[in-house]
Amino acid sequence: MIDVTYQLSLYKYGLYPRELKHLYGILTIPFLHGSWSHVSNNAISIFVLLFLLSKFYDKLFYPILISLTLISWIWTAARPSFHIGASALIYGLAAFLILSGFIRKNSNLLRISLLTIFVNGGIVWGMLPYVKASISWEGHLFGALSGVLIALYYRNQGPENDQYSWDLYPEDEDEFPYWLENSEVKKPNIESNTNSTLPNQKINYSISNKSEV
Repeated sequence: MIDVTYQLSLYKYGLYPRELKHLYGILTIPFLHGSWSHVSNNAISIFVLLFLLSKFYDKLFYPILISLTLISWIWTAARPSFHIGASALIYGLAAFLILSGFIRKNSNLLRISLLTIFVNGGIVWGMLPYVKASISWEGHLFGALSGVLIALYYRNQGPENDQYSWDLYPEDEDEFPYWLENSEVKKPNIESNTNSTLPNQKINYSISNKSEV
């Protein structure tokens, strides 16, 4: 809004590869955009992705976000031009969430990964060279690579895998059924016939309503 109102050409404060005087662009690039459509498209995507990151990686939210921002291969290898926009960060977040979901085999993260792919359906095309001259495909590609590296680095950290009752309470015919542990049912009395070759067990369950199972 400030840039359009006062015609400041703020793009020149973006990231220009391999020039030390523009090294600060690593920090300013996510905040500079070339048009209202550029801002609106990136704003929706980054809002969704940052929300998902905070939801599932709340304790690692800032380390991941800072790492995605500072790992800038754009300055090292991109074509000599001013690079602006939050697209590199968006692609990094998307790649991180997608790969994390598959690495950790967490059902919730897998759902989020599929949602991320759906929301950013053109994520692959945006990384191809020269799809559109005005698009920084290098930012997309390098941002995604950063997300992949960070997902591999944090592969052992983050949300725990889902646990189900049959994993926590393995059923055994000699054990008291786990689903009755917190009920008013008392522990069973097990009467075994020791004279028989095969154990013939009789299990009596005493329930609060005095009925027998």
